[in-house]
Amino acid sequence: MPARRDDNPTGRNVFSGNFNAPVVAGGHVENLTSHSSMYVAGSGPTTAELLALLAELRTQVQAAQPDLPRAEVALDYLDDLQTDVRARQEGGPVEPAVARSRWEKVRSLLVGATQITADLTQIGQGVGQLFGYG
Repeated sequence: MPARRDDNPTGRNVFSGNFNAPVVAGGHVENLTSHSSMYVAGSGPTTAELLALLAELRTQVQAAQPDLPRAEVALDYLDDLQTDVRARQEGGPVEPAVARSRWEKVRSLLVGATQITADLTQIGQGVGQLFGYG
């Protein structure tokens, strides 16, 4: 069966079929064989850009206090996520599922926060690109 591209609402490209080609995974090229769907994400920010975006978001959350419910919790998760990104940048050990979970918690805490203008979509893409999409 030839590979085909399926449109989906996640914004990621999904290719179905059999693959036997070099694949970039986690910044390394590996020769992987797959007999299932493969997700290809669009380009997200670099690690340095992601750190800058997270710093901008942290500044906005801090400025939104006390009008932003649970801002302190969001700030704690942002600090931990920035530590995860720096560790990954330096080749240190990071648990990807924990980093993704931290981002999801931050994102959920900021739902409806009109005073936050940071690009949450771009940050989410960067986190997914750096730590995988789970």
